[in-house]
Amino acid sequence: MPKSSTTEETSTGVCSFCNGEFEKKTMLQHLKTCEQRKAEIEAEEMSKARKPKKALLFQILVEGSYLPMYWMHLEMPAASTLEDLDNFLRAVWLECCDHLSSFKIGDTTYESEPPAFYFMEDTAAKPAEEEVEEGEIDIAGAIEDWLQLWTQIDAQILPPDLLTELRKPWENVDDLVAFLHTQINAIPKTRRGINTPEGWKDYERRHRLRQLLEGLLHMIEDTSLYNPLEKVLKVGQKFTHMYDFGSTTYLTLKVIGKREGVAHKGRNAIPILARNNPPLIPCRKCGQPAVVCEPGYYSAWDSALCKKCAKKESSEWSYEEMLPIVNSPRTGVCGYTG
Repeated sequence: MPKSSTTEETSTGVCSFCNGEFEKKTMLQHLKTCEQRKAEIEAEEMSKARKPKKALLFQILVEGSYLPMYWMHLEMPAASTLEDLDNFLRAVWLECCDHLSSFKIGDTTYESEPPAFYFMEDTAAKPAEEEVEEGEIDIAGAIEDWLQLWTQIDAQILPPDLLTELRKPWENVDDLVAFLHTQINAIPKTRRGINTPEGWKDYERRHRLRQLLEGLLHMIEDTSLYNPLEKVLKVGQKFTHMYDFGSTTYLTLKVIGKREGVAHKGRNAIPILARNNPPLIPCRKCGQPAVVCEPGYYSAWDSALCKKCAKKESSEWSYEEMLPIVNSPRTGVCGYTG
């Protein structure tokens, strides 16, 4: 596999508006000044026939975490969900065998099949005015159930002021989730001083408190892909995507800008603003440009072959059974054919 530092310097791509070719490191600046892109945006906004409604749009840079020569700039409504972005990445770069996938944003993992939410307690025996509406999380019930479990283990672990704060009426789950994240991040992780009895006791207390709060957070936080981008992301934020938890393809993403504009619909709802040119993958035998690779590897570079060498290769795979070299960070992995 080529070194990232080399590919970063030489990787080029094409602007979808003017078809100009630019280096990866200069593409963002070009997209800001591209006259053809400006003209297209202006035409969309001035269209009287469609009377377009403006929306907040996020510009996102996506690249292979370990293969940064694969990259693209895309734009999508901030109101779109993580599932919309996941489906797009699958369609353009990843889908081969309907594997699971996930995003990691900050300390939270959002999954295509997340753990079940906290099950609301049975409301059949409650007075009508106290019933929990369908689809609503019983926040107080979740807190009390979890605290009851932990106080049986260690009744002293939760500071009284924090307990009082947790038991206050919460208007919505999002406020409680934000509070828990703040509390968890405020707990020092340092191991300094643990060589003394007092230091070790303090470290153990902090560790157990973190476990308690993370457990409650795990019960109530929505970690599905149905979350809107604008709820979990902001400009400047980096996050990651994993597809297939066996032969995994890792992507790194960053929200690099936002604007008010006309949102596209249908198949063009997430337009690609620019995309990398296919990198040259050399044949492992002769060094000429490869066209296929053998299945079963984690990288096309490990088994890439040109057509001539592939037909001569003594292998369990025939030329027809080999995987094609395609413009994707998943090329050569699992059964991916593009």
